[in-house]
Amino acid sequence: MKTLIPAILILLSPLCSADEGAIESAKTHVNGSLKGNHKELAATYAPKVTLMPGHEYLKEEYGLVGVGGRAKGAEVERDKLIAAMETAAAGQPASPAKQVNALLETLKYEVIKVEEGKVEVSPDPVGTPDVKFQFQVKKGDVLLKVSPPKGDFIFLHLRKIDGSWRIVSEYLD
Repeated sequence: MKTLIPAILILLSPLCSADEGAIESAKTHVNGSLKGNHKELAATYAPKVTLMPGHEYLKEEYGLVGVGGRAKGAEVERDKLIAAMETAAAGQPASPAKQVNALLETLKYEVIKVEEGKVEVSPDPVGTPDVKFQFQVKKGDVLLKVSPPKGDFIFLHLRKIDGSWRIVSEYLD
């Protein structure tokens, strides 16, 4: 029995380190988003990102999709997404660092165990237009739910690309 425990830990360690690496990348992403650091934020995205139905930046005013695009979701180029974020933030004062840091400490990063293939995640409490989010998961991907103690949340779907964890799909409301 004593020899079985180290063997189990060795088998589980790649999963844990993968999850930890993805969570660290997600924390960098959320930090960049909340602080309006678009350069840091851009480094966390894959070159193309799938925005899930109901995503904030699929609203027509951001110019990433046409009429009705928010209800369907869309794949967008990272540079266009970052440009839309910069435009949305233009003229708005940055949130105070103390307030952002306090919020960051309250967030929960939950790994949602998924298998390779199409993964459907249950609807969220804010009534997203799509009944379920559909993530196209490849072997080794990590799906995270990031949430404050109460209220809205985000989904981040990460994949290791060129040795770094990158967001390949996202839900943000």
